[in-house]
Amino acid sequence: MTRFVCFDQPGTDAVRGAGADATQRRGDPLMAALRESGNSVVIMPASDAQELALISIIKRQAPKPTGAPLQSPKPISRTATGFLGLTDEPEFADEPEKKSWWKWW
Repeated sequence: MTRFVCFDQPGTDAVRGAGADATQRRGDPLMAALRESGNSVVIMPASDAQELALISIIKRQAPKPTGAPLQSPKPISRTATGFLGLTDEPEFADEPEKKSWWKWW
């Protein structure tokens, strides 16, 4: 069912002149539409007197989780794996050998 909520007297008069029932409120129309529980359409004046801004607010519900949460499988055993059966520990290159200054030439 369509419900008209107006925030000024000329808007209320225009809606009632069209044959619809309108209620009048005070405050900010955009904030009132955001606080409503259902979907809303807000018609607001634009910067130009000949233009209107049409704002559509659609409320959506977050999907409810279904069933039990999935559990990740636990490992059966802990064995060393890797390339050619080597351990998974990182291997770092040896530090380069430092030469004395007189061996540079």
